[in-house]
Amino acid sequence: MVRLRLGPSEDIAKLYIMEKSDARAAQISAEVAEWIKFSLTELELFCKKYEEEEKKEVEKVIQRYLPLKDLVWEQLHALEAQHGTPNGTKPVYVETDV
Repeated sequence: MVRLRLGPSEDIAKLYIMEKSDARAAQISAEVAEWIKFSLTELELFCKKYEEEEKKEVEKVIQRYLPLKDLVWEQLHALEAQHGTPNGTKPVYVETDV
């Protein structure tokens, strides 16, 4: 009956059927409900765009802290050259790509 009242076009109105006994259905927040109206293709595009933005932000953080990383390594090596290592042990430094 609802479909008949709304008309045949899903572009104008979409229906989502949930069982009354499904406790999760009652817990869907308004924020989540807003995303239900998008098609799977649209949601995949949103996710792809989000991942691209996330990668850009990660790269910004890496670039921001690379000079500090280099400075810390320089200081460690300088301290080692000046004072040696505690107990005469050989230092173990593991440099990473990040």
